[in-house]
Parts: sequence; C-alpha cells; structure tokens
Amino acid sequence: MGVTTSDIFGESSRGVPAAEGTYGEAPKGYRLPTATRLGRVKLQVADLARSIEFYEEVLGLRTIAGDSSLAVLAAHGSDTPIIELHELPGATSTPAPPTTW
Repeated sequence: MGVTTSDIFGESSRGVPAAEGTYGEAPKGYRLPTATRLGRVKLQVADLARSIEFYEEVLGLRTIAGDSSLAVLAAHGSDTPIIELHELPGATSTPAPPTTW
C-alpha cells in the first residue's frame, strides 16, 4: 500500500492524545460517562494477510498475537488489544446479524 504511518502521523513514533475538551464538537443531550471505554473489536475477514497489511500500514496498528487464521492488533506503545481479526475464507461485505460474543 502506498500510505505509511509516517505519511499519516509524521515522524513521531508515539501519538499524543488530545486533551479533554480540545477536540470535536460537544454533542447536544446525553453524554456517555467518562469511565466508558471501548473494548476489543472482533471482525471476520476474507483475507487475513491483506487485512493485517491494511491495519498496520494504513492505520498504524501492530500485530501483538495470532496464528494462521487470527490476528490481534494494538496501538504502538501498548499491548492492549484493539482489533481481533478472524479469517473466514469467502467472507463478504454483507453485514452479519447483530450478536454478542
């Protein structure tokens, strides 16, 4: 792929989170509690190698665990899993019905 993490984030190898209240537009109405955190996202992909390349090269994540049909990715400088990719040959882009794992 033609885009690297340096293209996206510059030469710094470590991102710095924005200070609370310095980004975006405050939504009207309900806000999630500040203690709310996003858990690991699990995705089924048709081609694991291609998906790993995308998440590493374009989004700047790194693989921290996996095998021939599974990859667990995290941000650089962290071992907290963000995305778990499960290869399912023949998977399509048709959304699956909602489920809780």
